Amino acid sequence: MPTFAHMLQNRQPSVWTQYLAEMVMVWVPVGIYHSLPYYQWFLNPRLQACIWVMASVYTVYAWFVARAKVASGEVTKGILMGRFLSHVAGVIIRRKSSPVVHEERTAFLAFLVKAYYIPVMLNFTYRNLANLKYYVLHSSDDFSTYQGISLFNHWMFPLLVSLCYVTLTLVYLFGYVVEMPALNNRVKSVDTTLLGWAVTLACYPPFSNEISRHVPFEININASFGTETLTMIVRLVMLALMGMMFWSVAVLGVRCSNLTNRGIITTGPYKIIRHPHYMAKNLMWWFTILPAIPGRPIVILYMALWTAIYLLRGITEEMHLKSDPAYQAYCQQVRWKFIPGIW
Repeated sequence: MPTFAHMLQNRQPSVWTQYLAEMVMVWVPVGIYHSLPYYQWFLNPRLQACIWVMASVYTVYAWFVARAKVASGEVTKGILMGRFLSHVAGVIIRRKSSPVVHEERTAFLAFLVKAYYIPVMLNFTYRNLANLKYYVLHSSDDFSTYQGISLFNHWMFPLLVSLCYVTLTLVYLFGYVVEMPALNNRVKSVDTTLLGWAVTLACYPPFSNEISRHVPFEININASFGTETLTMIVRLVMLALMGMMFWSVAVLGVRCSNLTNRGIITTGPYKIIRHPHYMAKNLMWWFTILPAIPGRPIVILYMALWTAIYLLRGITEEMHLKSDPAYQAYCQQVRWKFIPGIW
């Protein structure tokens, strides 16, 4: 009787083999989220239920995916992952060296990216929705307490920030969960460098939490700048920067995800600089620490180190994307990485 490993290696596995591979790909992470203490803490019962619902929906949808792949002579991501893991096992156990198939490695790395980021974006979206709900429910209290500029500073600004963050994280969540030919958001390649993964994961929990113990991340979106008028002016600038972040994500749309190439975007703010999202985000963060600098100048060093991580993210992303001729052509069109006319 052929083993499952042998069935994976068949040039055209059966529908049931492809479906089973998809189920392993989906339900193994779900089991990890449910079992590991970290994820039991990071994902509350509602978020755990969301993951179960998404996995259950895909359990049904995957059958049609498997049938379509067999009909077209292709294989599913689960099969490609299984073949890659079989290749790795052959190298480790039998010391059998052979070239790595690009599609198989990409499928496995894309799986790791999605398995890590889907819980992160679910958590971020839930927290941002909680903030948005707070400002919506307390709108009547704020209207009776504040007026004019004060109303903008204490209610409208945090409400707009929360709304923007909810939208951004929802778009990213959708990008990680859904990959379909009809959406033209197929993962073409994934960064294979240790540095690229390290500087990217450093910006997200639990890694960012550990780094923050030594390099505090002390941004304060609701920082006050002395007078209500000056605070409003700075916050309007910050909203403009958030608008740049929103614009860059809106242009990426369903292609949003870290560490991957899902097609080169050359429109919107990407016609001006190559990393508009990172530029706007970090500049906004610098504004938030300004009131703290006179009393604690060390925050300049902390913010500089976090900015350096994002600069490295941009550099490693370009190292990865430059393997794509379309990105090479894009770099010839758009010379500036972060600051127009400077760098």
